Amino acid sequence: MALKEHLGLVFVSMLAAVSAGIVFGIILSRPSLYYLGKAIENVVNVGQTVPRLSAKMLWGNIRKLLLF
Repeated sequence: MALKEHLGLVFVSMLAAVSAGIVFGIILSRPSLYYLGKAIENVVNVGQTVPRLSAKMLWGNIRKLLLF
């Protein structure tokens, strides 16, 4: 029961993400929206970087606690 519900939720969220990505990719690839596309690309890149930085900071703090 739980597995079926989980797979349903994963499928729906994946379908929504892929659909939005395709639509926005097509819209932002138009020459008239070139600069807007670049600005959105920069925001997305920052959004992908922040979790990595926080994980590195957390790991650094854990290492400091373990070494001292």
